[in-house]
Amino acid sequence: MWGSLGSWEVKSQNTVYQAPTDGLVIGVAQGGNILMEGLTDSNNPPTTRIVWENAVNMAPESVTMPVRGNDFWIMNNANISVYWIPLGS
Repeated sequence: MWGSLGSWEVKSQNTVYQAPTDGLVIGVAQGGNILMEGLTDSNNPPTTRIVWENAVNMAPESVTMPVRGNDFWIMNNANISVYWIPLGS
């Protein structure tokens, strides 16, 4: 069972990270033409698509992706904000 959430960390899009713990990745687009793709697995770079958002003329939009500790993850796009939130034990 999860305890509390850790502090949000700002991350970069299009960058591979390795999760130190179980956690959540959130991608936030401010609107317009949206393309967000989140991948995570034990490969570096990861190849398993978990989330995908592709839309035109959308309002602000977000996606959330769970990530297992020690797995690699990436959130692809050109103009989104990316956040990592570790899950407590």
